[in-house]
Amino acid sequence: MANLTPKQCLKRFLELLRMTDMAYAKILKKWNLSLNTTWALEYLNDHPEGVEPAVLADSTRMLRQTITVVLNDLEAKNWIVRIPQSVDHRRKLICLTKAGKAFAGKVLGEIEEIELASFSSMTPAERKTLLELTGRFYESIAGAGRRSV
Repeated sequence: MANLTPKQCLKRFLELLRMTDMAYAKILKKWNLSLNTTWALEYLNDHPEGVEPAVLADSTRMLRQTITVVLNDLEAKNWIVRIPQSVDHRRKLICLTKAGKAFAGKVLGEIEEIELASFSSMTPAERKTLLELTGRFYESIAGAGRRSV
């Protein structure tokens, strides 16, 4: 693999990212969850005080329309509640229900176990290299995005 061109490396890297998403999707199938729903559950679990839908969309990097679909699904399963704000009743605060907290804890705990096992299979040097190189790739992409605006 050392003799791959930058274009071949990019193709392989993006393929691995897509395959990783597919691996997560396969794991999440156990609970009939999408990646978007899982990201929303994770964010809501980390913010028990609640969050507005727009903040949730921005924080999880999802379109607001996508968040609406995700929240409708979570609400139908009684895993979240939409609480009207006291000042502006059009604005809602999204919070996990007791059942939602229990479900999120179970799902996120099992996923974390899988993720930690994956990192544990690497040496400390390999983990450090993975993070450094992924960070460099991100910084380069992010820098190009800032320059093109």
